[in-house]
Amino acid sequence: MKCRVLYLEGSGDFLGGGQISLYKLLEKLDRSVVDPILLCPAGGSLASSVADLGIPVLTFPFPSPRGRLMSSLKEILQLRKLVSELQPDLIHANTSRAMLYGGLAMLTTGIPVVWHVRVIESEGWYDRLLAGFSNRIFACSEAVAARFDWLAGKKAEKVRVIYNGVDLREFSTSRSGNAVRKEFNLRDEDLVVGVVGNLLAWKGQDTFLRAAAIVAGEVPRARFLIVGEGEYRGALEKLSAQLGLRSKVYFTGHRTDIPQVIAAMDAAVHCSNSPEPFARVVIEAMASGKPVVAMNEGGIPEIVEDGLSGVLVPPKDPTLLASAIIELLLDPGKSTDMGRAARRRIENNFSIETNVRETTEEYMKILSRR
Repeated sequence: MKCRVLYLEGSGDFLGGGQISLYKLLEKLDRSVVDPILLCPAGGSLASSVADLGIPVLTFPFPSPRGRLMSSLKEILQLRKLVSELQPDLIHANTSRAMLYGGLAMLTTGIPVVWHVRVIESEGWYDRLLAGFSNRIFACSEAVAARFDWLAGKKAEKVRVIYNGVDLREFSTSRSGNAVRKEFNLRDEDLVVGVVGNLLAWKGQDTFLRAAAIVAGEVPRARFLIVGEGEYRGALEKLSAQLGLRSKVYFTGHRTDIPQVIAAMDAAVHCSNSPEPFARVVIEAMASGKPVVAMNEGGIPEIVEDGLSGVLVPPKDPTLLASAIIELLLDPGKSTDMGRAARRRIENNFSIETNVRETTEEYMKILSRR
């Protein structure tokens, strides 16, 4: 059985992990089983990358309906007309706003709609509205699925946890980070610890820097990579200087070679101040065989087995974060064992192949009940 799936996405660009996860799904879909089409508001890095896969990409606005009810109604009717022309078997909405448009447009059509939820914070009554429009809710972690505990007995049937997947060939233990280390004049004997993510206040890179100051006092060979770009960069650079870390911290800016950047690290850190729904960079680092120190909240404890495939610490605590990093840097045997366990953990539970298989199986289950 082959099905045509229309994917609705609220951005044409790679804004974060949600768009990367959607792209990886589309990239690895079995086209003999799923015939995909992407609908997004405009061109951009995501749209062009998906088009390069040979997947049709169409543009359609998904503006906020707030204060423009009549205009939104017109767009919903336009979407309904477009869907009648494309004749998909199923709609897969990757954001809440896309779900609102898709859910309203598909009312009375009989075309099932999947709402993919990748945000941990509840949206209150809006969750109840969109859940009512959806045939199935995909959650990227149990922590995200908890948004729908109010479904009570219906939750098991309505909500399906499908973890994001990583390409085990792209992020592998054989990947070399030598070019990146050379780029930043890092010596072979340097111990490199890195954090990857958009430079935003809630991402907690300030906690990483405060921990780095403690680590640097105990491990003189330690060096620190802050990978990413964002509005918080200036504040972070100022803090780095205040902490006396200017010669040991490297701001890489935005990178398109994340597998090589992670390969250059001896340990990876995730330190968000707020609970993460999943944290893609954690599975990327673990797939690369790197020991990870991460926050013990949100979806991360579902990924990292504390003390075995990584170390979990409380958020906003640079002292405990530094202690965990120091222990890994000073115990290379433990660090190596943890990296190997991390790789096995990803192979067994978080590969992109598993993600694609589980997603496709859910499509077929939904369609079999039409």
